[in-house]
Amino acid sequence: MAAPIVFRETEARFLRELNRRKVRYLIVGLSAANLQCATVVTNDIVLWFEDLSDPRIQQALNALGGFYIGPTAWT
Repeated sequence: MAAPIVFRETEARFLRELNRRKVRYLIVGLSAANLQCATVVTNDIVLWFEDLSDPRIQQALNALGGFYIGPTAWT
């Protein structure tokens, strides 16, 4: 059986950047189930990071032209 296509190219590039920088994270929710070949449909990806203050997360986003706004007192 062929591997399921779970991520768009931009999402896959972000995950590769996280891996390259050795950021510890988990893919959770239906995206994780989809990776296990479950028959589900989802348009979101939920990532849990070991440490949201890890600067390598921002570096991975910057490498792709993205950004991250962390939690504030208002969120």
